[in-house]
Amino acid sequence: MPRPWIGRQLFGLFQHAGLRDVHVLPHTVCLSGATGFAMYQQLNRGTIDQASQDGRLTAEEVAAWWDALERAAQAETFFVANLGFIAVGHKP
Repeated sequence: MPRPWIGRQLFGLFQHAGLRDVHVLPHTVCLSGATGFAMYQQLNRGTIDQASQDGRLTAEEVAAWWDALERAAQAETFFVANLGFIAVGHKP
């Protein structure tokens, strides 16, 4: 995720941009099974790879992480929920 904090910043960004009647709604996205895992992998591989490059995770830890998730995807037991935000506002 290139900007993981953007959802939490939307209210202030919209206010700063001069929008009125700003509302931010939480939205949970659930991913499951092999299809959900493919999406999860696409969204998170860069973050996991970066943590490995930064030395926060070893190559073995990363491999074990992905292996466990891939097994869950193959068994159709993979599940994750991510919180997102929908922001709306009106231009004066």
